[in-house]
Amino acid sequence: MNSNRAICTIFAKNYLPQARILAESYLAQHPSERVFGLLCDRLEGCYDPQREQFETIFVEDLHIPRFTELTIKYSIIELLTAVKPFFLQYLFEKYDLAKLCYFDPDILFLSSIESIWQKLDTFNVVLTPHMVEPQRLERMPSERTMLSAGAYNLGFIGLRRSAETDRLLDWWGKKLLDHGYSDPSRNLFVDQRWVDLVPGMFDGVWIHRDPGCNVAYWNLSERPIIQRGDKFYVKDSTLKFFHFSGYSHRSPDRISRHVPPELDKLSLEDLGEGARLFESYHALLLKYGVRETERWPFAFDHLPTGQKIPSVARRLWRQAFENGELSASASLDDCIAFATHAADSHQPTINRLAEWIYLNRPDVRQAFPDIRHRHRVPFITWYLNTGVKEHHIPDVLIGRMRDELTQRLAAGQIRAIALRQRMAKLAGLPLRARRAIGRLPIVQRLFLSLRAASWVKRLSAIPQLYRLRRFFYPELAAPATPAQTAPPPKRSFSAQRGLNVLGYLSAETGVGELPRAIIRALRTVGYPIATTHLDNMDGARRGDRSVLDLPSGTPFAVNFIAVNADAWKFTRQLLGPSALEARRNVAFWAWELSTFPPEWMDRFVDLDEIWVPSTFVQRSVGQVSPLPVVVMGEPIVLREPSNLSRADFGLPNDSFLFLFAFDMLSIPERKNPLAAIEAFRLAFGPDFRDVHLVLKANHLYLFPDWQKCLQNAITSVNGTLIGETLDREHVNALFQLTDAYVSLHRSEGFGLTVAETMRMGKPVIATDYGGTRDFLNQNNGYPVRYRLVELERDYGPYRAGNVWADPDVEHAAELMRWVFEHPEDRTRKGQQAAQDIERLYGATVMADRIIRRLERFY
Repeated sequence: MNSNRAICTIFAKNYLPQARILAESYLAQHPSERVFGLLCDRLEGCYDPQREQFETIFVEDLHIPRFTELTIKYSIIELLTAVKPFFLQYLFEKYDLAKLCYFDPDILFLSSIESIWQKLDTFNVVLTPHMVEPQRLERMPSERTMLSAGAYNLGFIGLRRSAETDRLLDWWGKKLLDHGYSDPSRNLFVDQRWVDLVPGMFDGVWIHRDPGCNVAYWNLSERPIIQRGDKFYVKDSTLKFFHFSGYSHRSPDRISRHVPPELDKLSLEDLGEGARLFESYHALLLKYGVRETERWPFAFDHLPTGQKIPSVARRLWRQAFENGELSASASLDDCIAFATHAADSHQPTINRLAEWIYLNRPDVRQAFPDIRHRHRVPFITWYLNTGVKEHHIPDVLIGRMRDELTQRLAAGQIRAIALRQRMAKLAGLPLRARRAIGRLPIVQRLFLSLRAASWVKRLSAIPQLYRLRRFFYPELAAPATPAQTAPPPKRSFSAQRGLNVLGYLSAETGVGELPRAIIRALRTVGYPIATTHLDNMDGARRGDRSVLDLPSGTPFAVNFIAVNADAWKFTRQLLGPSALEARRNVAFWAWELSTFPPEWMDRFVDLDEIWVPSTFVQRSVGQVSPLPVVVMGEPIVLREPSNLSRADFGLPNDSFLFLFAFDMLSIPERKNPLAAIEAFRLAFGPDFRDVHLVLKANHLYLFPDWQKCLQNAITSVNGTLIGETLDREHVNALFQLTDAYVSLHRSEGFGLTVAETMRMGKPVIATDYGGTRDFLNQNNGYPVRYRLVELERDYGPYRAGNVWADPDVEHAAELMRWVFEHPEDRTRKGQQAAQDIERLYGATVMADRIIRRLERFY
């Protein structure tokens, strides 16, 4: 055994297979040497270190100063890189090594690294640059990207023990105690950017430019790999070690998750013989148990309650450590107490974490400018309903905010009940008396002045005030109802039959449209309905008043609750037991991923049955649900469009219009508008002659970064971006004025706009994944091929590690071109689509389906 040199790596226990492959492949080339692995995690009985080919060192053995602080303020990648200089110092001193090389665990050795060991006979430090020659082709990561990441890749560093090396490790370690963040805005990228300074500050640094060392996704375009016999070569140099940075066995056809698929111009197919390396590494990962170890939790990533620490909490604590608000000896419990402490003395409470999110979200500050007074309750409502989902805030970090808001809203409900009782007395007056009151000059002047007030439009969505206006001026409050040429005959129902519909009845979102569609379908057959209007807390506009003229309350035996699983817990608390007890409670849930979130298993409480819009959602929810999960679909009952023209929308009259409409509150990464723009570019660029692309984005003003991005992207293809939220009749007019609809979504629970435009007879191009598969097929539309990809990070409620679709943009472009060039085919499929949607989801069909299911409860 060569006792004066060794290699080492650092890993969390979920990366045990990679560490095993690293050790095995190195020892195959250097059988007499030693490999050390630092477990920067807790063992927790997951594996036996004595049975591994490498020698395990535990992070506690290093006695790193302020280690608890590091585990609190640093993410897993930041922590694993911050301990690196302390680990290297420990190995030099503990084992009296002369030479030591660090390698990331996701590295595979293919031949000897003797050339590096030889350099350490002369030099103190050996570094490998990310790139050793100018890029010939612009691709990701680009040379500009490397300016942010650092000149040298710290997946490898070689060191010779010397006074200069000791000085380097001491300096590097001190920097990483305070500045080991991944924060490009502060010119920081974990341990890596600091080493850019090393060649200028320390003597004896060798820049190793051998193209066979540290080959990875960032330099593959300049280092083609070929195989000769059983050896791999890069530019006539033997391939020493390959760095599988960002490679996942879940996406074996992707080189690295660090490059977004839409920006990555290099695929496995482009690697030629190099693709065999990925095939071999994939097999090794499976051999060494990656499917088991990937589920092992990182010990320093969870709160005492077992919930994951959200990244926003780490950033708050990081700032508090830097400012001295938290001491270096602070525990995790101290940090939780700091985050949940009231930010000011006003009520209801806004805690420090909520305030920190507010101060760092320009879109939220714009929506709620005055959280000290006027916008306090609306902000807290948004935070508890939407903010906690977007930032994955667990209950332990909410503190007393929810309880205080619930108490405030409950007090408001008591006042509303008293108002309703007084209004009921007024409603009981004879019609002649009500009309006489309405004719009083003071009353007329009052309502005329109110009509001119901007805030009345918001107040008129409140059912009680809406009905009061309806008593005096029916023409001001008449709901918009579509003209029906042949209404179905009304049926008679016993007094006990009826449905209580609870939902966001005025919200201009898909979740709000669902209960309105259910109501419209049931009204076509005269089924009794009562409503409970819930205030949506996601910031969406509440301008739809089409069903607010119905009786309110829960007089019937069955509640239909049109609130998704993520909001049910809070809604249940808000409604209270009186609205739910002694009734059958049916929830309608949509969900867009194939796996139902395990943290939502408590959402089945107080429910008797779950209705879902598609078989896709049924499979997701049904695999974990203790209740019946019934595929119900969604009624497609179109309202009459307005008389707006293309000119009113600023659209060309002589072009073929493609449209995609979506709501930004539904997570833009899932809706995937950039893919629609790219497909349009591929299909019709660069001149875009005789065609035009329209993007309609609800609530775009809440997402200023996306607004700028979409505006730039749509401008680049000479298209139009409509960013305002329109009344429903204007939306339908826009749908009617366009020639084809395209939705390159990553998943849909149902796909409401797809179904609506199909019902209008439009040719529809949509990703062949999710709920749309129930009704869109080759006979009535244009399904787009896709591949499943792993979510690399959280997007709103959609957690990293799940999968969704990545639509084939080139295939979508081919279909867009086909639709444009083949009018007979698009007309035929559009007509078939209209017939199919009416047959599956028409008003009478859906009413009968719903009523038959409700009859089971009587």
